[in-house]
Amino acid sequence: MYRRLYAQCDLDVQITAQSALLVQGTQAPEGAGTFYRARDPTDGRERFCIPATTLKGVWRSAAERILRSFEPWLACDPFEVKKGDSQSCSKRLEGSLAADSPQAYGAMCPVCRLFGSTAHAGLLQLQDAWAMGNPRPEPQTGIAIDRFTGGVKYGALYSYEPLPAGTRFTTHVTVHNVEFWQLGLLALVSREMSQGRVRIGSGTRKGLGHVEVVWTRAEFRYPKELYEQASVGQAGVLVSAQALAVDGDRVNYPDAEPWLLPGLRSQPANDWADALWTSFWVTENDLSRLQIDCVERALAPKLRLGRAGFAYGAPAQTGGG
Repeated sequence: MYRRLYAQCDLDVQITAQSALLVQGTQAPEGAGTFYRARDPTDGRERFCIPATTLKGVWRSAAERILRSFEPWLACDPFEVKKGDSQSCSKRLEGSLAADSPQAYGAMCPVCRLFGSTAHAGLLQLQDAWAMGNPRPEPQTGIAIDRFTGGVKYGALYSYEPLPAGTRFTTHVTVHNVEFWQLGLLALVSREMSQGRVRIGSGTRKGLGHVEVVWTRAEFRYPKELYEQASVGQAGVLVSAQALAVDGDRVNYPDAEPWLLPGLRSQPANDWADALWTSFWVTENDLSRLQIDCVERALAPKLRLGRAGFAYGAPAQTGGG
């Protein structure tokens, strides 16, 4: 699943602060906690930024919680040890004959397939989220509480400078060899964040960090020849990478991969390179349909089957001397 490209999804995502937001940057010993800043590679200016590593960590944690709510083993736990062996995907694949083969993808839990592990790269690629416009931090002051008395702790005044509610960030997400259940999982994560159940940055217990996550555009790209062979008799449909994968790369799911959003128009080729690809853009109302279909038609049927729905759980064979 990693040595060939069958399908790619590019998402444009907008993140809007619904409360004060502080993703911690540098802080002097006596200074206020400030928002992280970095130099934007597009124009060289220093701007407020939510690092991709921060976003990926929050998204992964939320995805693990969602999947474990249905069955604990749908997300491996690197800290769980049974019979002296770690239960993380990375450790299970060490020394396995499948570790350096396409079978490694099917041997990993759903979360590690999407976000990656130390044994295998993930499908998800995130960019830093850059602040739009020129937002101004709003300095705030807090006081620490004495854990023994429950009162104010003398001399424990501190200050921080979060960005205000309404601040908007934009980022770009790419999912290589995308499967629709993965987009369904990301849609659920976005919903959890938008409803305030998953927050980001510092001070989340003080009411900070509530953001709204909205997909503004999605682009799907397929190798033209593979797509035309698989989509005979169907026009303008989106398909999972698994529907195009050859036998050595295919995961044997118990249910058929859905074809979504029929009737889309393919994008015209802009240059000689685009002529090798079939591309579709999904915008506005179709994005909501895409999220609902990815949850109801792709993710939900697999969750109802538990581990079997993801064809996950077959023990990996280990090499012998």
